Amino acid sequence: MSTTVEHSPLGASGAARWLACPPSYGLIQRTGAEDNESQHAALGTAAHKLADMCLESGKDAWEYIGQTINGYEVGSDPQTQIEPDAVQAYLDYVRPLAEAADDSASEVQLGKKWKPHPLYGGTADFVAVGPHGIVVVDYKHGSGLGVEAEGNPQLRYYAIGAFKEMGQHLPDTALVTMVIVQPRYHGEPIKEAEMRVGELRAWSRDVMVPGMLKAEAWADTGTEPYVIGAHEYTTGEHCRFCPAILDCPKQQADFDAMTKGDAETMTDEQLDEMFPKIATVKMFMRAIEGKLQARLMEGVAFKGVKLVKKRAAGRVWKEGVEAELVKALGDDAYNKELKSPPQIEKLAKKWKDFVKEFAFLPESTGYNLAPASDPAPSANPSADIATQFNHYQQGA
Repeated sequence: MSTTVEHSPLGASGAARWLACPPSYGLIQRTGAEDNESQHAALGTAAHKLADMCLESGKDAWEYIGQTINGYEVGSDPQTQIEPDAVQAYLDYVRPLAEAADDSASEVQLGKKWKPHPLYGGTADFVAVGPHGIVVVDYKHGSGLGVEAEGNPQLRYYAIGAFKEMGQHLPDTALVTMVIVQPRYHGEPIKEAEMRVGELRAWSRDVMVPGMLKAEAWADTGTEPYVIGAHEYTTGEHCRFCPAILDCPKQQADFDAMTKGDAETMTDEQLDEMFPKIATVKMFMRAIEGKLQARLMEGVAFKGVKLVKKRAAGRVWKEGVEAELVKALGDDAYNKELKSPPQIEKLAKKWKDFVKEFAFLPESTGYNLAPASDPAPSANPSADIATQFNHYQQGA
């Protein structure tokens, strides 16, 4: 993956942030906040490199087991090694697309033929073009946070650039399929979203390019200090990876409001207004913890906090013990568990119908808070209790 265009301050990876919160771009420039690559991101970059090597060589990911790529060995440890099974899932998805396409390419550099803004650019992991449309695939190696394809600004940013590089002959009615392949995530590993070329062109014209210009214009106003009111900061899920989160005046104001507020005396209206701040304040607090840990790792001493070693997850067997246990216990040396529905679905497409027929989602056992905009239907505890009571009376 490219390390220059990918890290553009107005690149695809930050599109959700600078489109939702244009002042964040200027704040990052003013504070010099750096988006330091984490270990997980570095591992993902190495996994992308392995995938590209496989596509170029025609080999499968397992054939590279034991080799080191970008400082990471190809192996089975999900924390410290590149998992070949995950990379192979991506390869198994894109290779049939390449065979069926009129034109296809991996690691497609964007912004060469079409550059609507000086900072536009990036790398699309895989692009396939056919007579009826274009497919743009983004491989996500991460497992902790699921990424949706529908309405994803990063995907659209890649897609419009890929269209300009490889698919400009397509009409506005042609289909643009944008795909997230995230095999290590515990949920659905492949997610798709569709738009027509005309709709994507309109999005780039009416949303993306104006968003880039707005972010840049606000950064050039020279307003000091950068405070709420000077520009409209917006907090939300896009704050999670913002490198300037600790410098954000909106984050600081929300944190102050949360810590100074007295929930016992708040009205229902005040509690309602406070809820959207909870998630982003948690992000702010995690960023503080991350800053503290980084400083401690550098050798700085604090009065109220210190580094301690993580506790091991549990005891593990010494090398060579398996044969001894099997000799003594036979099959009882192993735990045998039925694979879960998601694990069965991953075996092959035909198993999706099997899972649909024989798997079910159990009734919920509790309640969670969610934003009012969440697509899940609202729960009614009183009605649920009444239903359960009726079932009990009827012997259900």
